[in-house]
Amino acid sequence: MDATSIPSPYEQIKKTVDTAHLLSNEGRYEESIPMLRVAKMDFEAIGCYIDVLHCHIMLAKDFFHIGDLKSAFQLVNEYEPLCARHQVTPDYAKLYPMLGLLYANRQQYEKAKNYFRESYLLGFKEQDYATAAHSLNLYASLTFNEKQFDETLAAVDLAIECIDRATLSLPVELCCAKNLKIRALLAQHRLADAKHVFDSINGRDFYHSAAKELANTYNLYALYYTLLEEFEQAFRMQKQAVRLFREHQIKDYQLLATMLEQQLTIAKKLNNIDKVLITYEEYVEALKALIEYNANEEFALASANQQMVEIKEQAERDSLTGIYNRRYLEDTASQWIEKAHETNDNVTIALFDIDKFKRINDTYGHLAGDHVIQYLAMKCKKNVVEETTIVARYGGDEFVVVFKQLTPLEGLERAENLFTLLSSLVVDFEKIKIPISVSMGVAHTQVHNVHTFKQALQAADEALYASKQNGRGRLTVAQKKEV
Repeated sequence: MDATSIPSPYEQIKKTVDTAHLLSNEGRYEESIPMLRVAKMDFEAIGCYIDVLHCHIMLAKDFFHIGDLKSAFQLVNEYEPLCARHQVTPDYAKLYPMLGLLYANRQQYEKAKNYFRESYLLGFKEQDYATAAHSLNLYASLTFNEKQFDETLAAVDLAIECIDRATLSLPVELCCAKNLKIRALLAQHRLADAKHVFDSINGRDFYHSAAKELANTYNLYALYYTLLEEFEQAFRMQKQAVRLFREHQIKDYQLLATMLEQQLTIAKKLNNIDKVLITYEEYVEALKALIEYNANEEFALASANQQMVEIKEQAERDSLTGIYNRRYLEDTASQWIEKAHETNDNVTIALFDIDKFKRINDTYGHLAGDHVIQYLAMKCKKNVVEETTIVARYGGDEFVVVFKQLTPLEGLERAENLFTLLSSLVVDFEKIKIPISVSMGVAHTQVHNVHTFKQALQAADEALYASKQNGRGRLTVAQKKEV
């Protein structure tokens, strides 16, 4: 090979940077970042400091796009001192967007917008349309946050025009511009226009090279379906957005927390407590990760933890009475019985309901019926030892009380005391006195040879049925079954 055809070290490194630039424009940051790091060191080794600093600011931009704001801002803060040290004129067209992001992060939005405007003008003047489009998208994002939606739409349309002029493909900037346009249209409740933009990007391959923006698109779909009150579809879209964040290890924890907060809102609209609980747990984890980047989020984490406790409490409690619900009863009683079986201890289950409860509803109304249930629940709760007893509403006017750490004889005595208390109640409702009686069935895990809560409840239910058959207002112990 002719020696003149062998690329110089500089040309080889420059080729690496050009490749990294292409990869970055395609959103392939996991490939571009390592290449830029190596190129930066190689340029430094041969004393090409202009190129070193070019790689430096490109790295800052790529770190920003993957959501690693900490690394991005560290590089931005180092840039001008490095320029001064190496006597290199800063590339302001590329520096200004990063400075704008820094000021935006500090909530100095006017300064941030000024930097974005200056960068756009410099980029456009130098026909660096990639920089111009990037700056316009950042500017549009800030105007959206300020609810200046018409200005947002004008900026993104200008960004799309710059993208069309660029010689290189700019999928990330195009995705960002489209998403900002959709967001502004949804904010103005222009759903048909937003749908038109969605349709223009569906199936476009370039979107899959920009994971963060694709996640944003799914997030916007979730918002779109929420506005249409199609909450199941909205929840699916929001889950997809979060999944992309996790799969691609995007480190923008602030955005992830925001997405999970939106997912939580949708889950609440679905009235699905399981989805609410799972989302809250994910939300707390996102806030924990965010603390590494912003210590001010500690308050948000504490608040989220408190809300988590409250949500779990709600998930375990009956909404009418405040005592435990069927879900908590089944989970906890199953654990108690399993442990009792291992240690050869006893658990006693008392199942009871209000005699002729339908007549109370028909005679006095459903509000009176609800009041009777609430009053009975309160009496039960006040007359048991909470640490060793579960008082739960099983459904309708049926209640279950579970006693642990008692012999069958002691358990029966507690059940009888409760039965006596409830059978002598007279409930006051709007100056009306409503006498009530209950029927009860009792079973013991040791006596009745049951190893699961389902079996124990069935035994107690059979005993309750016997109480009903024998005239109501009585307590019956389940018949012992032979092994």
